[in-house]
Amino acid sequence: MVFLSITAITTSISLFFAGAEICLRIKRKGNTDGIGSAPFLVTFLSCAFWLQYGVLKDDHAVIMVNFIGCMMEGVYIWYYNIKTRNRRRFHKILFIECSIIIYKIENLGTICVIFNILTNSAPLVDLHTVIKTKSTESMPLPIILAALAGSVQWYLYGFLSNDIYLQIPNGLSVFLCSLQLALFWIYPSNKKPNNSNDEKNLISSEIC
Repeated sequence: MVFLSITAITTSISLFFAGAEICLRIKRKGNTDGIGSAPFLVTFLSCAFWLQYGVLKDDHAVIMVNFIGCMMEGVYIWYYNIKTRNRRRFHKILFIECSIIIYKIENLGTICVIFNILTNSAPLVDLHTVIKTKSTESMPLPIILAALAGSVQWYLYGFLSNDIYLQIPNGLSVFLCSLQLALFWIYPSNKKPNNSNDEKNLISSEIC
């Protein structure tokens, strides 16, 4: 159980570093044009809810991984805020997100399940692009593989700790990650996408 929690925490933290790659792309461009804030905002919201859940359950593994996630995603959001041209709209979204976190939610476990699924299914937003171009060039294979490994580990952790709120979302995430991996077999990424705007396709979704 201890070994499983350590490996699950390690895998989850490695996934948080995906935001650093997006920030490097923003740095190279000099702005956030064509690069959405959704990966940061959704992950931060998910970590915030799971952190509250971990505190209520007194689960140190859940608390640790989501505290680190909140800190890292907070840095990414701060950097995005500096580089975005549409700062007013971005601030409105941040205000709404903070209000949701602060507001007392009774069904916290259900909310955590929903945001966990949204976070792990984010690459499926590119499904239209993948089918249109017949290429998975726009999908982040390393992140999907890490997400699959993390979902399996957290599912087993939830199973051993008899926590249904960890079992349900991570079980579904295993299915969603497997579906994404199947796309790499159907549409190999060695084909060049027809759409020349690769920078835009690399982002799972765009809010701002």
